[in-house]
Amino acid sequence: MTTPFLDPYADHVIDKELRNLLVCYGVEKVNTAWVNLLTLVESQLKKALHPEVKPKTPEVVLMNTIETQVALPVPKGPPKPVKEKEWTPPPIAPIPEPVVEKVMQDKKMADLNKRRIHKETIAKQKEKLDAQGINGRQLLTADAMKKWIDDGKTYWDIAEQTGVPDADISVLAKSFGLQSKVSKLIAFKK
Repeated sequence: MTTPFLDPYADHVIDKELRNLLVCYGVEKVNTAWVNLLTLVESQLKKALHPEVKPKTPEVVLMNTIETQVALPVPKGPPKPVKEKEWTPPPIAPIPEPVVEKVMQDKKMADLNKRRIHKETIAKQKEKLDAQGINGRQLLTADAMKKWIDDGKTYWDIAEQTGVPDADISVLAKSFGLQSKVSKLIAFKK
């Protein structure tokens, strides 16, 4: 038995689309729609795999004799018309506000706050190391970088420890022939 081909890009697109559906319609509506779809597929599969066999009924031969005839009452006048109800469309739910835009704005603000805090942390660490007479770049040896990356630290974490910007750490790591696990994962997803 061979394993099926897994497309990481397709998985990423599916995750993204599912996230958008959940944001726009909510977990309950998406879940209800999913359950309805699965129920429909299940019923269609049952019909296809196990078709109903109708039992054969014996044909009944009615003998119309004078003794067996029953007099049925005959209605007087024309038949009464049946009133049909007018069709009214179901009420339309109001369109929700652009929730996606608000979520995206909140995410951008959170990212900006993270970056601001990160820069402040790097500046504080740099001041702290300068007060001790240590240059943060001296801590960035090939062996130290390899150890940190093997421990699963990101360039972001290393920058906060050494007081050196993470962009400089990335350049230095590349010059040593190193690459963080996080950047490998991001490169794979692209």
